[in-house]
Amino acid sequence: MTFTTTNVDEQGFDQLAQGLTGFSDEAEDTLRKSMMTTIFIRGASAQSQGRCSYMLGDDGSRIWLPNILRCWVTDLAVVTQTYDSFDPVDKLLVSVTASDGTNWVYRMGLSSWTASSFLTCFNARTKQQHAEQVQISLAAKGRATIRFCQLHSA
Repeated sequence: MTFTTTNVDEQGFDQLAQGLTGFSDEAEDTLRKSMMTTIFIRGASAQSQGRCSYMLGDDGSRIWLPNILRCWVTDLAVVTQTYDSFDPVDKLLVSVTASDGTNWVYRMGLSSWTASSFLTCFNARTKQQHAEQVQISLAAKGRATIRFCQLHSA
């Protein structure tokens, strides 16, 4: 399997974290990325009890996760996943930092309803709004879709 990264916005998105403490050098960034956990998105089913995302357990089983996460979107990447016996598949990776400080990566097919709904929400936001905390809600409507809920500080 081979991955190829495609930058989404070379000039704007990478500048969002300027001035934040931590993640200031390449070693820290590498450590942060290696500690991220991948969240796979899928339409809800009876088996998942309405949940649209899961991570893989050590034994390969699915651990279903809640549909809502408060977080900051920290990075976007489009990668091409290649296989020996199948056509390559483009994936959208959305890196986030949750409000408790844990790091996650939402993984979805680039041509999926989920990616389309995420990119629609993301494109509607200003650069200032990209730096703000959001609530990502996965809605199970046959297929998983993403909605941003703007959080207001008191």
